[in-house]
Amino acid sequence: MSRYEFNRSFSTSLLTSTILEINNLIRQQKLVVIADENVYSLYQKTLFKSLSVPVLSLPAGERTKSQRTVTAIYRFLSAGKVTRDTVVYAIGGGTIMDVAAYAVSTFKRGCILKLIPTTLLGMVDAAIGGKTAINCLRLKNAIGTFYPAEEVLIWSGFLKTLTAAEINNGIAEMLKLWFIVPVLPAPPHTNKAGIDDNQILHYAKVKLDICCNDLTDTGNRKLLNLGHTFGHINESTSNYRIAHGNTVIIGIVIAARISNRMGCLKERELQKIEAVIRRYDFPVSVSDLPRDKYLKAFCKYCFQDKKNTATGLDLILFNGFRNVFIKRVTVDTELTKLLADCF
Repeated sequence: MSRYEFNRSFSTSLLTSTILEINNLIRQQKLVVIADENVYSLYQKTLFKSLSVPVLSLPAGERTKSQRTVTAIYRFLSAGKVTRDTVVYAIGGGTIMDVAAYAVSTFKRGCILKLIPTTLLGMVDAAIGGKTAINCLRLKNAIGTFYPAEEVLIWSGFLKTLTAAEINNGIAEMLKLWFIVPVLPAPPHTNKAGIDDNQILHYAKVKLDICCNDLTDTGNRKLLNLGHTFGHINESTSNYRIAHGNTVIIGIVIAARISNRMGCLKERELQKIEAVIRRYDFPVSVSDLPRDKYLKAFCKYCFQDKKNTATGLDLILFNGFRNVFIKRVTVDTELTKLLADCF
């Protein structure tokens, strides 16, 4: 078990466990459960066996990350007579983590939150670091809070029920972190067969180490946004038909190409970054995007990016292979031309 402190006010424990241990643990507490409806169906006779507590099941997917869902969660928590000392477990993938954690962080100004991620993306990214979010005005994660869970319980056995595409989502976020942190071993090129608790925990701990000194994303934690500024535009313009992990990979490629056009990244280093990405089975590439539609969306949405400031937009760019930095840029015609040259 590892415990991390966040700004003296929050702490998160990372725990590896088994499904029986998770079941026994959640039966011992005053709690309610918010669960992915698919997970609830799959594990009704194991994880949820003899669990006589209120359970709200929700569909997974970006469309669930809405104010309507948050209101439904508020009604559920209110009907369950949840108080600030009630433990609320969120069980599911990244979207369930995001919306449930947001609702819990704002209900009665915050209840006790514990997370059980059931996807690889949730285990190595969404459940780690305390960001909560819902989508609003067609903007990805436009509304949210910083509210770290007290515990994150990780069991790699959940991965057995996931598709290769869902595993790829998590591998994409692992690969993003690999580009940022040179000491990390590379994530597996194939799916679930090569991933175990230790590797998942290693990546989760590395992300927590970055987050614990910068809960509110004002310093080096911004580096974790590599690929996300450009990636979120892909998600919004595709109406979330392109999976999050794939949009992050597309965003990393665009960031690398812009870095090269700006003179920050040598051509051979750019080719090395793209060669690494080609080893993985990501289904969509930059060349598959509708260029004109993307450029128009960039000009529209970049001003709403959470990394935008009064003096410019903080882009996460490369100045070497597996070496990234924060560069504040002005969103103007020159930047748009550089972006257009990446297609």
